[in-house]
Amino acid sequence: MNDLRKYKILYINGTSEIGGSDLNLLDLVKNLNRSKFTPLIVLPFPGPLVDKFKELKAEVIFVDMSVVKRTYNPIRISSYLLNFLPTVIRLKKLIKDEKIDLVHTNTTVVLGGGIASRLSGIRNVYHAREIVTHPKPIVWLLNRMIELTAHRIIAMTDAVVKVNFPSAYRRNAKIHTIYDGVDLELFDPKINSGTFRKEFNIKPDNYVIGMVGRMVPWKGHEYFIQVLRENAIPRIANGHLNVPPSIVKLGIHRHLPPHGHSLTRIGDNV
Repeated sequence: MNDLRKYKILYINGTSEIGGSDLNLLDLVKNLNRSKFTPLIVLPFPGPLVDKFKELKAEVIFVDMSVVKRTYNPIRISSYLLNFLPTVIRLKKLIKDEKIDLVHTNTTVVLGGGIASRLSGIRNVYHAREIVTHPKPIVWLLNRMIELTAHRIIAMTDAVVKVNFPSAYRRNAKIHTIYDGVDLELFDPKINSGTFRKEFNIKPDNYVIGMVGRMVPWKGHEYFIQVLRENAIPRIANGHLNVPPSIVKLGIHRHLPPHGHSLTRIGDNV
C-alpha cells in the first residue's frame, strides 16, 4: 500500500435496515479518521440505512449478495447457494475496481467478502454480531469458512464466540471480543424522560415496561408479550403488584413491518 494515499476500506453489511449492528457500523464510519481512511459501503438493496450513510458523506454501492436467512425454506436456501459464487465474483471485481485495501464485513451472514478479499490478496475482518443457529448445515459451514478466510474476527460478545466458533474459543488467536461502545450523549441515565412520557401520554407516576429491539420474528417480541399477558397484567389487575392499573404500555415503532402487525394486543394500554 502507498502510505501517501488514504487507505480504502470496503464495509459490507447484510441489510439496508436500521438495527443495532447497522447503527454500530454507522458509528464506526462516523468516527473514522477521514484523513487516513476512505469508507465505501456495500449494501444489498436500497433502504433507510442509505440516507444515514449519505449524511456521513460515505459512498454507498448496492451489490446483489447471498445473505444467510433464518429459514429452512428449500427455495430460499437454494437461492442462497446459487447466488454464492456470483456474490464472490461481484465483490472481487469491486475490490479491484475501487482499489480496496481492507474488507470489513459487518456480519457473519455474508460469506463472500472474506473469500473475495483472499482471492484479491488483501486482508479482511469479520465482525461477528449475530448468533445464528439454523439452518444448521449452512450455519456450520458458514462459520468454519469464516474461520478459514478471515484474517481477524471481532466478536461482539464472548457468547458469540462460544456459539458460533466453539472450537476456536480456546485456541484461535485471530478472534477478539470487543464490546460495542455506548454513546453517553444518547444513553444518559440523567436525561429527563418527560418528553417521552408526554409524547405517549404516560403519567409521571406510571411505570413503563418496554422491550428494545427491531420488529423481526427472531427478537422474541411474542415471548415478551406472553409474559405480560400471563404474569404482569393479571397481577396488576388483581392488586398483587402495588402499582396503579392501566400502566403497562408497549411502545412500537411508527412504521411497523409485517411482523409487528401480527403481534397480538393484550389490552387497551398495551
